[in-house]
This record gives sequence, structure tokens and C-alpha cells, in this order.
Amino acid sequence: HSSSVNDVAFNNAGNINDICYSVDDNGNLYQFDLNDFNVIGFIPANDDENANSVNIPKATSVFIGDDQTIFLGYSSGSLKSFTNDLSIKLFDIPAHRGNVNCIYVYVKYILTGGEDGIVRVWTRKSHELIIQIPAHHKNVRSVLADLNKPNIIYSCGEDRELLCFDLKLNKRLNTQSIPNGYLCGIAQKLDKDNEIISVGVNCNLAVWDFYKTEPVQEIILNEKMMAIKISHSGKYFALGSSSGELWLFKLPECEFISKSQGHSRQINNLNWSPDDKQIVSISNDSSICIWNVYI
Repeated sequence: HSSSVNDVAFNNAGNINDICYSVDDNGNLYQFDLNDFNVIGFIPANDDENANSVNIPKATSVFIGDDQTIFLGYSSGSLKSFTNDLSIKLFDIPAHRGNVNCIYVYVKYILTGGEDGIVRVWTRKSHELIIQIPAHHKNVRSVLADLNKPNIIYSCGEDRELLCFDLKLNKRLNTQSIPNGYLCGIAQKLDKDNEIISVGVNCNLAVWDFYKTEPVQEIILNEKMMAIKISHSGKYFALGSSSGELWLFKLPECEFISKSQGHSRQINNLNWSPDDKQIVSISNDSSICIWNVYI
């Protein structure tokens, strides 16, 4: 990459450990082979031959669906989808005003969170809008569906709020908020409690049970955390900091294991390989770091 790298994803459905996908401010998607670090696939910013080469939008988010379809979000508000071999564009729809900051794909629907503070839900087959949720007053930073109840979705934003919403009831179930800073990322624990962990800027790491009004656990990190991902085993989670450090913790007690410097600027996101043996982090410094995990 020659510009800020904004998101990274693995093909978890295909259980492919040695290939990852990343997107950048130049509007490009790269497919990397982690065995030799070569680029093996590429979607350029101007994938549409009729596109204007002036003011090409940034590529802001990427997600690989359970059918191995690739979903891309852009600063123009567009949501695009491509086949796994990158050869065919499946659709291109206007999803938000401003950045499509985050994407989450479930069997029957697609979740997107935007710079406009809105969470939108789209059908998988026809990519039509199902519901629009005015979830936040500022940037939506992360969206996900509940692991056991996919009608329940979560989102967090720069307005300091963490939202729980029921798609079946079309109803906000609960909203948690933090007193300072803003939230950047959320992840759900894989244990019996399925609690939500949140991290952000100028705030503590917090573990939430939505049936309670306060966090069930808080950890002071004294660091701005931009991203969180839980391992597929559910035993560990990794954080990416504004200083370019990768932090590793053990669950269920959120026990600190280690931290390491890999980037010269903030980590924008990170992801675990399907076998949990590697973590890939991406940064504003245009770099990608591959971390081998020996635990």
C-alpha cells in the first residue's frame, strides 16, 4: 500500500489461513498471500470503466461473507460486492452519506454503519434496504450481530454510546454509554455469557451485560485503543492502539499477556487468521504487520 490502510479481513468461511484482504485510502483492495507476501489479487479504485478518475473515493471497510463473497465500503457511501475471485462485481449501491465505516454480514442480511450515524440492514439476495436505524449522533465505528440471537444487533459510535437493537421487534432494547472519550470497537465473548467488550479513545476497556446498567468489568489501559478482535477459539483477544502497538489478552478474565510495537502510527484494524495462529494488523503508516501467535 502507498496510503493509509483502513481495514483487513480473512476468508473465514473458506477456512483459508494464508490469504488476507486489505483496503486503503487510494480506494484499492489487495489480496495477499501470507506465505510469500505477494499480491495475488487486486480491485482498483476505478473498477468501473465509466468511473471518473478525479476524486476517487477511499476504500474504508472490507468483509468476507459466509459464501466467500467480498463486501467493500467506500468514503463515497457506496457498498460494493464482488465474487471471491475478484472477477465479477455483484452490486454497487448507495449505502450511506459519507464513509461506510463498518460492515458485518450474516446469513440473511448485511449490516453497515456509516459516518452519518446510521446503521442500515440490507437483504443478502436482493441487497434491498430492510430497516434504517438512527443509532448514533456521530460516526458509527463498529457493528455486529449476536452470536446466538441474530435478530439482536450491536453498534458503537463516537457519540460514546453502545446500542442493542432487536430487528424482529424493530426496537432499541438498551443503550449503554461511557462518560468520556468515544468508542472505536466492540466484540462478543464466545463463552456462556456472551458479553460485549468495548474499547476506544480516552476510555476504559469495558465488559457489558446488557441486562445491567454498568459494566461488569473495567480495565484502565492508559492507551487509546482503535480496534478489538476476539480469536475464533474465544480464548484470547487482541487490541490495536493509536501508538501502533498490538496488545494481547486472555479470556475469560481479560488477563493481559503482552504488547508489541509493529507500526509507527495508529492501528486502524486487525484480524485473526481462521486457525488463530496469526494476527494481521493494518495502519495509517501504510503498512501491514503479520504476527505469529504462540500461546
